[in-house]
Amino acid sequence: MTSVQAVLSDLETLKSRLSGLPVKWDGRECILQMKERDYHWRQMEWIGFYGQMLAEDLLRGSMSIPGERYGNAEFDVSGAINWDIKVHPTTTNASILNDVEATDLSIQENGVHGLVMIAVDALYDETGEFKAWHDVLKGGTSRYEADRIERGARSRRRKVSAQVKEINFVLLDEDNITRLGRAQEGWRNSNGAPRRAKYQITKAKLAALRSDQLVF
Repeated sequence: MTSVQAVLSDLETLKSRLSGLPVKWDGRECILQMKERDYHWRQMEWIGFYGQMLAEDLLRGSMSIPGERYGNAEFDVSGAINWDIKVHPTTTNASILNDVEATDLSIQENGVHGLVMIAVDALYDETGEFKAWHDVLKGGTSRYEADRIERGARSRRRKVSAQVKEINFVLLDEDNITRLGRAQEGWRNSNGAPRRAKYQITKAKLAALRSDQLVF
């Protein structure tokens, strides 16, 4: 099991490094940066990947990137323990986390598993212009989008910009992990394969379980 001192050292490293996180994210500029680096730039939910890219840049040299792998799940960074980096709008009531089984194994091995929850105020594409721009950049409509249209499902609004408001750090252990919900059970990926269950944390649970915080 990892010592308390080692976990607290991780936490101090994260706070120190991530205090330099850029605050204002323009969607087009961010996606073009990601495209230049070939970093998940085609993804509709770009804020999550962009925030992860920025965090990895700030943490590189201080923590291992990526973190440990358990089965098909790989955690974002690791120091004394594994840490997941998640970006979520401040208006979102619940955020989906990582694979249930992998997170449980991380806790069993290290005693604690960490979350870095980056909260942002997001503005949305009300006209469809941003989506159209991104589709052109990607070279046209994706197969996933074509399938959605064929099913008659509604398109989710794209986020056109975001501003970082705070970062919350959560330490999960075998006791408090039971307070989290589960998500995506019975869901399928774009290729039709079933998704594995993931943990989910509500805004109220995040506030209750928070170990530390950075406010921007």
